[in-house]
Amino acid sequence: MLDEDTDKPINAATISLNNANSITATNYLGFFQITVDSSNLLQISAEGYKSVQFSIPAEDKFQVHLQKQTATEQTAGIKELFEYLKYNLNYPINALEGNIQGKVYASFEIDSLGRLQTIGIHQDVKGRFEKELIRVLKNAPQHWGKHPTSRTYILPVVFAIQNAKPAKQNPQMNLPEGIMLKEISVTAASRTYMITR
Repeated sequence: MLDEDTDKPINAATISLNNANSITATNYLGFFQITVDSSNLLQISAEGYKSVQFSIPAEDKFQVHLQKQTATEQTAGIKELFEYLKYNLNYPINALEGNIQGKVYASFEIDSLGRLQTIGIHQDVKGRFEKELIRVLKNAPQHWGKHPTSRTYILPVVFAIQNAKPAKQNPQMNLPEGIMLKEISVTAASRTYMITR
């Protein structure tokens, strides 16, 4: 398994068969072995590369070159997810009435089929924003771009009240490992809600 541009080996690429349970991975030299028959299609995926599927070659030994994904392909669906959040996140009434604001972090996983799952809320402010974030993320459509492997994302969300003194922000602590997304701001004023990016 080689990089199409550099001809360097691709380590830990996943190789599977379309109609069997066989699965393996390449080693640091890009080599792999798998038992196949003529009815199989070979499916190959690797982090940062375009996935491919093709019929088994007649030769016992063959090379496969993978193309790198573009930056747009690697983040497929994230722009659409931001648009969804923009129109669905509200400032919780109990937080607004209590003059509570601050930054909260939501973590979630987007699996290889583009499904959003494994939601977690971190550094909630007095327990006022978790319910709203979970509601919106749980109701999110399940089509955020396919990728060879699951990925964990961290989303910072700032809840702020217009014309109020900005809340003192706590330092980022105990956040799970993942890809940090751009910060979203949810702003409220006298129960009139809007969201900015």
